[in-house]
Amino acid sequence: MEIKIIGRSPECDFFYEDPFISRQHLQFVKYSDFDYRIIDIDSTTGTYVNGQKIPPGTEYKLEKSDVVKIGNTLLKWNEFFKTPSKTVSQPDIYATKPDEEVLNKNSGNLEPTLPNELFEMVKAFAEDGVYTEKEQIALKSYCQTHNIDYEKYIEPLINEAIFNVNKNKKEQELKNQNDSQNNKTIHNYTVDTMGDLVFKPLYATFGQRLGAFLIDAIILSVLEVLISFVYVSLNGMYDYEDLLILNVLYIVISWFYFAILESSKAGATFGKQAVGLFVVNENNNRISFFQASGRFFARILSVLILFIGYLMPLWTEKKQALHDLISGCIVVKK
Repeated sequence: MEIKIIGRSPECDFFYEDPFISRQHLQFVKYSDFDYRIIDIDSTTGTYVNGQKIPPGTEYKLEKSDVVKIGNTLLKWNEFFKTPSKTVSQPDIYATKPDEEVLNKNSGNLEPTLPNELFEMVKAFAEDGVYTEKEQIALKSYCQTHNIDYEKYIEPLINEAIFNVNKNKKEQELKNQNDSQNNKTIHNYTVDTMGDLVFKPLYATFGQRLGAFLIDAIILSVLEVLISFVYVSLNGMYDYEDLLILNVLYIVISWFYFAILESSKAGATFGKQAVGLFVVNENNNRISFFQASGRFFARILSVLILFIGYLMPLWTEKKQALHDLISGCIVVKK
C-alpha cells in the first residue's frame, strides 16, 4: 500500500498553488495496480468526484473516468503509480483549470465552472484579510445574477482565502520582529500550523526573580507589622503563646498571598507584576490554586538545603528553582 498527500503545502507529496485548496486536502492510497482510492482530510472546501462531494474521512474508490475537483483545480484521472520507477515530481495525475471539455464529461454531472472574473473578485476582497459587508453584498449580487450558489461555492472560498492572507501576515510580522531584534533573543510568540500566534516563553532571569522576591518581602513585612500592631492594640503585650499564633497567622497570610495571586488571571504576585514576570505550568497555561500552594510549601525544601534551591535558576535549563521543579511551574517574562 502506498499513501500520498495532495494539498497546498509544499510539504505535501503533490502540491498545487491554489488558494482554495487546504494545506493538506486529500489523501491518495494505492492498494494495488487496480485499486486506487482517495480520502478527503476534512478539507475546508471539500473534495468532489464527478460533481458529487465525498464525505470527509471516507475512502472513495476511483475509476479511470473519474474527475476529482479540489478548490479550483481539477485532477484528471489516469493510471497513477503505474510503475515503481515513476517519481513524485512526475505524477500521472495533473491539474488544470476547469474547461468546457471537462465540464461536459459524464453527461454534465460536474458542477458548473465558476467564472474567472468571480475568482478575481474573491482574491481582491481577501487581499487585505478583511471581508467587509459591502464586499459580501457585491459577491452575493454577482452570484444571484449568474445563478451561482453563494453559500455552497463562494463562502468557503472567501473564508479559505482570508485565512491564508491573515496567516501570511502573522508569519511576516513575526519575521519582521525577529529581524528587528537581530535574532538575539527568544521571542514570546511563534506561528503554529493553524496560522495562530502561540506563546513561546522567555524564562525569567535570576536577577528578575530576586527583584520580585524583595518587593514581595517588603509587602509581606508591612502586612505583618500592621497585624502585630492591631494584635497588641487589642490584647496588650503578647507572650510566647501569642507569638506562636502570630507566626502561624503570618504563614497563612503568606500562603494565601502567593497561592491566590499566582493562580489568578494575572498569574503573579505584586512583586512579579512589578518586574514583568508571571507563573505558568509546563504547558504554558495558568496554574491552579493547588499547584500554586504546592509551589509555596515546596519553598521549605529550597530553604532547608541552605537556600541552594533558590540559586538553581542560575543553571537549570528553564531557569527553575527547586520549588518550581517540584510543583511543575515556570516563571516567565511578559
